[in-house]
Amino acid sequence: MSAGSVLAGGILVIAGTGVVVYGSFRYRATARELEDGRFETGRSTVGPVTAAAVLTVSILLTLLISLLVDV
Repeated sequence: MSAGSVLAGGILVIAGTGVVVYGSFRYRATARELEDGRFETGRSTVGPVTAAAVLTVSILLTLLISLLVDV
């Protein structure tokens, strides 16, 4: 196990955890709004786009680390 693989794995674990936490908060907010008879969460796409961008960048970063660091 090389330092690069540990670093890449750590980045993916942190990014994955962040996306799951964000998704949980968004799910709860949407469920609360639907129970109240309103739906405002879907008006903004900044959060989901940011989450997708963070996940994509972290995947590309781990790929780069895997290619550049000796195994």
